[in-house]
Amino acid sequence: MERSSEDKEVYYVRFRPNWPKEVIPWWIPTCTKEIPPYLYATLNSQAILCSKEDRLTLNENYVWISNHYQAYPIDAQGWKNSIRNNMSLNKKWFQKLERKPTQKSVGKGSYWTLYPRAEQVFIESLTQEEEYYKRNKENSNT
Repeated sequence: MERSSEDKEVYYVRFRPNWPKEVIPWWIPTCTKEIPPYLYATLNSQAILCSKEDRLTLNENYVWISNHYQAYPIDAQGWKNSIRNNMSLNKKWFQKLERKPTQKSVGKGSYWTLYPRAEQVFIESLTQEEEYYKRNKENSNT
């Protein structure tokens, strides 16, 4: 059965002169196994924002997070399930892009990217210390 032109998915290409983004997070781990105070959506977006092509496969996302936050070892499965579910369920932030046969990186899975409206939201969550974290940090120091 042949698909009509109305059934075909449209892929939008965005030109981004300042890509990848240089995002300097407000939080830096004090020990190697410290879990970051970011939501999984924020970790996903940080990986995408720092990627060269403004998109990552799920596996590339896992590798980036594991390399930058040692609390998430690449051989552990639990956090990966959470990452995958988070991207699939947060459709207002993350867009799934099917791979085309002509693309250089042929393999299993789709690419994931951020919708343009989500970029600044996640940049702010990475660079501006959250109020709840400030309060908890102050309470633990008293």
